[in-house]
Amino acid sequence: MEIKFKLWIEQNGITLFGHGLEELLKGIDEYQSLFGAARKLKMSYRAAWGKIKDAEKRTGIQLVVTNGRKGMLLTENARRIVMEFENMENNINQLLHDCSNSFPIPDLGGMQNESHPLPTSKMLEHSRLHMPHRAYA
Repeated sequence: MEIKFKLWIEQNGITLFGHGLEELLKGIDEYQSLFGAARKLKMSYRAAWGKIKDAEKRTGIQLVVTNGRKGMLLTENARRIVMEFENMENNINQLLHDCSNSFPIPDLGGMQNESHPLPTSKMLEHSRLHMPHRAYA
């Protein structure tokens, strides 16, 4: 069993940073080009540029600088934001991994997505009968 999550940063209901922007910035860092990053993410150059400009406007932080005619580099602030976001994701992933090992739902025989039917109430009742009683606060 795995516990999943999606992380993004908001302020006053406005999304400031999330996985999509993280991937775009990492692509720019890898290719030193917005065009290369956009191509890798299968998005148009215009959409990628708009995403960067919107993020800069929302955060008030310059994320990229141009380097010559086609080149683009991340600012130190952008590098720090990406690094901190990755650290948060890694920490949360580790926490969720640890929690999934102790989550009180029994293994229902290796059932997987659509290849097996959902558990019936009878299956779940049978599972509860064999679980030790715990008091939950």
